[in-house]
Amino acid sequence: MYTSLAIAATGAAASAASLGYWQYLIFKLPIGFGCGGIGVSSFVLSTEPLGAKWRAFLGIATQYWWASGICFMSGVAAIMTEWRTLTFFFVFLTGMYAIFSSPLVKESPRWLLISGEVEKAHAILTTYAKVNDKAIPPEGLPPLKLPNENSKTASIGDLLPFPSLRRRLVAMAFIFFVNSMVYYGLSLNVGSLGGSIYLNNFLSGLVEMPSYAFAQFAVEAMGRQRTLVLLLAIAGIGCLISGFAQGTAKTVVALAGRFGIAASFNMIFLYTTELFPTVVRSAALGFCSLVARVSGIAAPQIIALQMFEPALPFLIFGGFAVAACLMATALPETKGVNVEDTLEGAAAQSASLNGATNFTRLEESEEEEMLRV
Repeated sequence: MYTSLAIAATGAAASAASLGYWQYLIFKLPIGFGCGGIGVSSFVLSTEPLGAKWRAFLGIATQYWWASGICFMSGVAAIMTEWRTLTFFFVFLTGMYAIFSSPLVKESPRWLLISGEVEKAHAILTTYAKVNDKAIPPEGLPPLKLPNENSKTASIGDLLPFPSLRRRLVAMAFIFFVNSMVYYGLSLNVGSLGGSIYLNNFLSGLVEMPSYAFAQFAVEAMGRQRTLVLLLAIAGIGCLISGFAQGTAKTVVALAGRFGIAASFNMIFLYTTELFPTVVRSAALGFCSLVARVSGIAAPQIIALQMFEPALPFLIFGGFAVAACLMATALPETKGVNVEDTLEGAAAQSASLNGATNFTRLEESEEEEMLRV
């Protein structure tokens, strides 16, 4: 995570100091590369140590900082209008964050156990136990038994022989693709809504907060899969209607679409970590995030189509969101399920026919899940 922070901050500082367009463009590449790593690694580090009881609530809660950052950035940009100064300011904030947070952020105990580093995992879990007034058994933690040594270093290619995992990967990659396209498309298109671009961007960040609260409630009340289907439907319908609405109605409906896609984009990180086993979780999430970056690049080009027909970008975003909604109906439910550590274990959870999933529901206490890892 901190390597990604350094890469992104270095690219941002270099882009702010660039003397020409091509220099600026080249230095934007490490920013995107670093930000992708930050998003994936920070979410995995935040959620892997959590038990089933709190994984959904706290996993989604991490994104409140994202929405707060949008609101904060909008206010700062309205005051600090010179883009180079604005960029250097946020590079400075990144450095301060790295300095003050590094003593608090620990490696994932689950990943350490999978890697055979039991002593390091034990030390971190002991720290967690003290903070939570719990106790590690005196005999300590046994090393995790993996079916084969290759499981320690599993990659995306290793899950391809498993049909059910392969189908999940394709489905989640497409859903990430659509979420990124619609989310960044609506974000970059705030200028077409009329009024102050700073205020519109602030409101787009503000509307994400209640969407996260809704997602926190819905994933527990309705389950992950149904919540995702509902949110993508809201996003799709909102975008389709906003393509034809005018004035204030257009802004309101577009914000409704933003509500749906923001909550959806938030919860698919949680959903993905539960769909894939520990040995390939980061790789799967990273692959889906990479696919999302591709559609993020395409989003500005889709917005440019409004010069031919103003409603066209919203119709494209809405159509893709509806398609992703239909794709999500084929995914399994993971609420209350113990996440697996190995590819073999995850495959064993899946039924042999049509990729349906036969999960064993294990409602563990937090400490039981932590010690099981």
